[in-house]
Amino acid sequence: MTQDLELLQFISKNAEMGKATLTHALDAIDDLDFRETVKAQIADYDEICAEADDLIDRTGAESESAGAFAKTMADMMFDMKTLTDDSPSKISEMIIRGNSTGIVKMTERLHEFDGNPEIAALAKKHIAYMQENIDVLKAYL
Repeated sequence: MTQDLELLQFISKNAEMGKATLTHALDAIDDLDFRETVKAQIADYDEICAEADDLIDRTGAESESAGAFAKTMADMMFDMKTLTDDSPSKISEMIIRGNSTGIVKMTERLHEFDGNPEIAALAKKHIAYMQENIDVLKAYL
């Protein structure tokens, strides 16, 4: 697998997991303003997924899914951590932690990347979206 395709698959899986986790989180969110904030973040993940998948398609490869097991485990962890506190503050904290981890992992991959500038730009865009998510969610802490 080429370096370009490896980073594209990583971006796609990362955004897919973010989207799946936030979609699952919506079930626990009653606050309408907070719900709209999370829905906007899901739309950002959708955009990144679509762009990554389009670039993957152009290579002739197929997108690799993050996998049902990973998604199920993420859902179970979310449910467990919100069992006693499903407040916007707690959920924001969890999403912020997830975005922070995503930024670190994406930045590490980007530092090792020496390929197509269009793919690097998508990784940077994804990092910027995750940072924006963190900045927006701080208001709910």
